[in-house]
Amino acid sequence: VWKKYLEKRLVAGNRKRVVGKTGIERICFRSKTSGWKSYSMSLDFTDESSYRCAYGADSFMKGFLSELYNRPSCCNCNFREFKSGSDITIADYWGVGSKFVDMDDDKGTSLLFLNTDKGASLWREIEDETEYCESDITHACKYNSAIIKSKSPHSKRSFFFSRVNKDDFDCLVNRCLRLPLKHRVRMIISRIIKRKWLRFKK
Repeated sequence: VWKKYLEKRLVAGNRKRVVGKTGIERICFRSKTSGWKSYSMSLDFTDESSYRCAYGADSFMKGFLSELYNRPSCCNCNFREFKSGSDITIADYWGVGSKFVDMDDDKGTSLLFLNTDKGASLWREIEDETEYCESDITHACKYNSAIIKSKSPHSKRSFFFSRVNKDDFDCLVNRCLRLPLKHRVRMIISRIIKRKWLRFKK
């Protein structure tokens, strides 16, 4: 899947690249040039051009975040609920601003779980060199459900893999992630009602 995505990016936009001859120099999956909350996929090519696309518009990130082609093990992870045996678990602290406003600088805040006495001892060796707040596990997991629960595979996963070597990558991802008609109709109606309500309030 990754190879198909890169091939698409190499030839997209009529940049006259030939796969295998002109390549990619640098990849950043979560570029923070526009901030952490609106991170983007970033590719720098050897011909000095570049590709930047917000995560919600980039085809690879959309498929990845929707579990469209992630490995089956991602949807049946044996290491959830702190079963990895690690001394420390490191994650992104999604939702940090709802509890620690000063820690939410839109650059990304790390979340550390000290799972063992050894992990706690290692942390004490460096804590004076960091800026941190002590959280509780309930809030830490509230916006990080993947810590304790695996996500379900996407319903179109099998279809995606049956077509990935035949169809245009971007078109296939968009096709698989397109909401059913009834959901789209509901969204349109909801937007119309919201607009009318706002006008009425004014």
